[in-house]
Amino acid sequence: MMRGSNGHPGGTRTALRGRTAARAAWGPLDQALSSLTNLVPALLIAGRGSASDFANIAIVLLAVNLSLGLVRSLTGEITVAQSGDAAQSLPKTEYTSGAALLVGLACAAALAALGLLLGASSAIGEPLLFAAATVPFIAVQDQFRYANLASGKGQVACASDGLWLLLLVAGAALSSQASWQSAATKWAVAGAIAGAITAAWQRTAPNPLGGGRWLRENLPRGRTFGVEYMSVAGASTTALLLVGAVAPTGVIAAIRGLQLAAAPIAIALGGLSVTMPRALARHGTLTRLGSTTRLATLFSTVAAAGGATIAIALGFSGSRFLGSTWPYVEEIRWLIVPYVASVALGVPYRAFVRIGGGEKVSAQVNLYLSPLVLALPAITARTSGAVLCMATICLLTLSGSLAQVFAAHHLDAHRTDPPVGAR
Repeated sequence: MMRGSNGHPGGTRTALRGRTAARAAWGPLDQALSSLTNLVPALLIAGRGSASDFANIAIVLLAVNLSLGLVRSLTGEITVAQSGDAAQSLPKTEYTSGAALLVGLACAAALAALGLLLGASSAIGEPLLFAAATVPFIAVQDQFRYANLASGKGQVACASDGLWLLLLVAGAALSSQASWQSAATKWAVAGAIAGAITAAWQRTAPNPLGGGRWLRENLPRGRTFGVEYMSVAGASTTALLLVGAVAPTGVIAAIRGLQLAAAPIAIALGGLSVTMPRALARHGTLTRLGSTTRLATLFSTVAAAGGATIAIALGFSGSRFLGSTWPYVEEIRWLIVPYVASVALGVPYRAFVRIGGGEKVSAQVNLYLSPLVLALPAITARTSGAVLCMATICLLTLSGSLAQVFAAHHLDAHRTDPPVGAR
């Protein structure tokens, strides 16, 4: 009988599982720190500013996150996907960060053009200009984060986001200004400094020339990830930007306030979605639909219970937690339960699809939903207000998760080779 390095049968396998679990744990922790950097400016405005200020900072963060999603699709997602394949070596961080800088600059140019075009005639014109000035710096910091997670250096990613959070909190403590412009500036400057310190500590600087070549070489896969992102999370983010553009201020304040309240659950799900494909591919778990379905059921049940707990807690302390946005959120707070449950349902199936290399199937399925995801929330927000708009978002979120279920079943039915984790 084979014995591990500790002298016991299966000892090596147990040690491998321990290392896999330890590496996987950095993902949710880093996601928590990263999400907290987004929560701090929103919380500052929610507690001190008006609903209009809260809506404006929400627009800034939505626009930046939409751009980061595109940057990650073309850089970070490819890096993480390659980390789960033992046959491939990870790309150089100087190339992927250089690529992230180029894509970030392109996104910034698009946001600036749109902000100038809309100008004072739209509620989102000025916030878009703030977002445009931010994106290139945050894109580089974010790619360093993904590169470190992919290479098993999750502690470095956590240190970078922790530094960002520390600088942001320090800036908030030193200044009592409660305007959304001040909050957005502190957030961007803290992120840029954290990214620069991380790059200096790792002695790696973005290489735009090498990054451009790397982008061209990986464009087919990056395009697939980009289409998948824009048909799922990107479409949802764009829909909220449209809501902010056409609906009263209170509607986007209510929806973003509810999502702010759901942040603890969203943080955990976001961290799992980053690290789960890699960890499960190495560990050989979740390679069959049966285990995927059981995990999805567990995720959704726990998320729904957590959402109900948050909704109840908001009933007792919501006005103190969300400040001036509470009157808007109070009416829709129970919709947090179906929202987080529907998001949780899709996470294991999306990991299954990623492990099996089925990004194209997922993108094709979700493309059919994209027109509805883009149009319906804005229409309902304009005509019926926050309650029906949030209910529509919940329904569309569930549809997106069911699309991941379909993609997983399609991939499993047409797969001829064993999944990565089973080899």
